[in-house]
Amino acid sequence: MVSQRRALLALVLVSSLLEFTFGKVVLNHDTQESERWCRWNACIRKCCPERQLLANKTCAESSEHEFTFKSYDGLREITDATVVYHVLHSNSCRSAGRFKLSPDYDEADEFYVQRNGTLLKPKDDVMPRVSYQFYCLENFLFSDRVELSAIVCYNDGDLEATADKQNACYVDGMDSKSAIWCLLLFIGNIFAEPCPDYLSVNITDGAPLDHDRLLKDGIVYDQKNYYRSGGAIFGCVCNLRRCLRKCCGKNEVFVNDTCVESPGRAISFPVYNLTQEQANASAGLFVVYGGRCLNTHDSIRADGARLYLQTDGSVYYVEDDYTNIYSVENYCIDIVDGVMSGFTCEEKESGEETFIKGNVRKCCASDQVMIGKTKTCEKSRELFKSTFLPALKSKTSVQNLVHKELNCGKNYKRLIISDFRVDDDGSFYWDDTEYAGIKFYCIDLFTIDSAENELRALVCVGNEEIVDSTNIPVAAEFHIRGIVNKQLPAAFK
Repeated sequence: MVSQRRALLALVLVSSLLEFTFGKVVLNHDTQESERWCRWNACIRKCCPERQLLANKTCAESSEHEFTFKSYDGLREITDATVVYHVLHSNSCRSAGRFKLSPDYDEADEFYVQRNGTLLKPKDDVMPRVSYQFYCLENFLFSDRVELSAIVCYNDGDLEATADKQNACYVDGMDSKSAIWCLLLFIGNIFAEPCPDYLSVNITDGAPLDHDRLLKDGIVYDQKNYYRSGGAIFGCVCNLRRCLRKCCGKNEVFVNDTCVESPGRAISFPVYNLTQEQANASAGLFVVYGGRCLNTHDSIRADGARLYLQTDGSVYYVEDDYTNIYSVENYCIDIVDGVMSGFTCEEKESGEETFIKGNVRKCCASDQVMIGKTKTCEKSRELFKSTFLPALKSKTSVQNLVHKELNCGKNYKRLIISDFRVDDDGSFYWDDTEYAGIKFYCIDLFTIDSAENELRALVCVGNEEIVDSTNIPVAAEFHIRGIVNKQLPAAFK
């Protein structure tokens, strides 16, 4: 109740400074990054701190470029009232992926900031509304202009799943109080997963118990310790059991920067009290698999250090005179090049923006490759490990894969490109200069004209003259979604 009074008082104080002018957007940057402002009032997120903008994917000081925007009810600009927004400054995404909207190039990216702080995208069939937790606004500095746009979060490459979550509570013109109450009704299962996805296990087939509880492998999950995503139910096992995190899969070890199968090898880890080994102490630890870190952290290989797995599932890190304790969400251990080692999650340096390291969109699932002219996926775990991953490293340093088939609009075709690169933020470049966002491309292994298993890309291309990807007129004017170009690049020849 106190927070409510303070927020309302702040709103009254800000409103008293407006001198009864209308049609203005007033921004309160002095929020101390606290979401308490958003309980009863409209909030937005700004990607960079106040008086900064984005230049070359980095926040930079700029006092000459004002951060402002128009406010709307649906598609109607609000000109008869003053709208106050409380601003949180953050570009991080709880989910794995993000992309920049480009309304000048793709009409589906056209957006309108609503009175309640949501982002309306009326021409986007997948994500028409985005709540403030899942986007940030910013001025983007280019060589010839400054452009206001937004970075939008999505959930592990599943745009539809994110859209279902975000659209549950928001409609055009809904006031912020009603929207927040709706949000609170759904927050347990929708917005605030009670654990990171890499510390959860699939319990969809768990036995239902009373009071909406689920039983799986002898563990009872109550509503506070499971969540729904993509039609499945995931349980936060590490909230209920002591866990250790293994970098690779159950029967895999880490060799030459890749997880490889090690059949018949029993993999176990000694457990310590600091550096004193404890007998039979690992029996009570639940093993979760994978080495991912939060978007705000980097995964750092623990070369030259000793890692001691503790009885509570944490790791005691010793390197020369430096020691530290890492909880289960901030490390993984495994057999790395024949010895027990692992990786730790270290917070990014303050100058590094969390969206710089992005995702690579893979056309097929993780254990599949696209090895036919029909552009269809076929299962081949061996090719994925032996050919796809090494080829990917030659194109980009980004190794976080988003698995999603490329579906272009009805006026677009999918074309194959061989000469390309992927930048550190997951942006796709061809012909050295042209760009496509993660929504409009995917990469995988292809077999084309007897060229076996080469890394290629599919890109959405639209042109009435183009019949198929094997017969493109060299002088054709064509459009890649998000790009307009007058000359066919060498990659298409």
